This record gives sequence, structure tokens and C-alpha cells, in this order.
Amino acid sequence: MAIDRFNRFKRSNYDREFRWGNTSMNHPTMINRKPLNDTQREWLVRLTQATNKESNKKYLRSILVQGKIPTPAQKEVIKSIQSNLAS
Repeated sequence: MAIDRFNRFKRSNYDREFRWGNTSMNHPTMINRKPLNDTQREWLVRLTQATNKESNKKYLRSILVQGKIPTPAQKEVIKSIQSNLAS
């Protein structure tokens, strides 16, 4: 067991993805995110009402429940939802 632990040919000892899985989608978090103000909350509510897909509504509701300004990754998703409505 101890021999395997330091074996440099064992994949789990040198390949981070093998050991921890795909971490490329783990976005850095924003520290001290400010709360949503009334106009931002109102805009998100209107966007939620305008969407037809239940999954998009669920996603937007989760942002509203957090009550904080969206992260950059969440902003990209919101932009895609808004562009799908326009087309």
C-alpha cells in the first residue's frame, strides 16, 4: 500500500482530473456580492415571466432566491436566455 502511494506511474498520483474529476467548470466565486436592488429584481421577475421553458424559470428563480448580484457565469446564462427570447 505504501509503495503504491508514492508510485509516480500510478495515474491518481499525477493526474488531477483522474483523481478529482473534471474541474474546468468550477468558476471562481465572487467575494462579498452585493444584494439585488429593486430594479434588478424587477427585471429578473419580468424575464422569468417572459420565458416559456420551465428550466429557465427555475434557474432565474434560484438567482432571485439568492438575492445577490449574479456571478459572471450566471450573467452569461441570463444573456443567452434573453437572446433566445428576442429571436
